[in-house]
Amino acid sequence: MVLLRHGRTAWNVAGRVQGTSDIPLDSVGREQARVAATELVAMNPTRIISSDLSRAHDTAKALGDLSGVAVETDARFREIHFGAREGLTWREAWDRFPVGMRAWFDGDESQIPDSETHEAAGARFAE
Repeated sequence: MVLLRHGRTAWNVAGRVQGTSDIPLDSVGREQARVAATELVAMNPTRIISSDLSRAHDTAKALGDLSGVAVETDARFREIHFGAREGLTWREAWDRFPVGMRAWFDGDESQIPDSETHEAAGARFAE
């Protein structure tokens, strides 16, 4: 099994938390996906499964196109949902949610509105 992270997005460059927000690859991310695909195709993949978010799917599709293997999508493979932090930079998150961010750093991930815990995300992914 090989896990491949998606290519770069504009939010990666800006330092924004993406989570389950569907942010597309930028031009560098598309090139990263192409390069990764040219290296991974030698592994002769027989199955490719991706999150349904476009940045992940488009990264996987680059490998699928080269290998001839259709990309399956599964929402359970999505990144953790960061709730109200999505779209914010670290500084913005600390400014907006100082108590919640302190709790998050101390291991209590339930203090940011609508956020998913790593434990819940791991259980979702493991399904």
